[in-house]
Amino acid sequence: MGVRFYLPEVDGLRFFAFLLVFIHHFRVSENVFFKYLHEFGWVGVDLFFLLSAFLLTYLLRREYSEKNNINIRFFFIRRVLRIWPLYFIYIYHT
Repeated sequence: MGVRFYLPEVDGLRFFAFLLVFIHHFRVSENVFFKYLHEFGWVGVDLFFLLSAFLLTYLLRREYSEKNNINIRFFFIRRVLRIWPLYFIYIYHT
């Protein structure tokens, strides 16, 4: 798994999910379009979960097809190293 994994097609879905959640967490104006989108914030959360499940499954299947084995320990270490720095920055600044 030396080659970096990136699917640019997912970026559009990720942005759409973010936008729905973002609009849902703010007071909406009298604009009918934003009032309508405000009701569908849950779709953004579900889309985030769907994308996460897809990407994690894809990475696990890719590792298995390349090595005929999955090293769960290193898989979780990679996930932790990817997520924790942002988590600690957020905690430090709040």
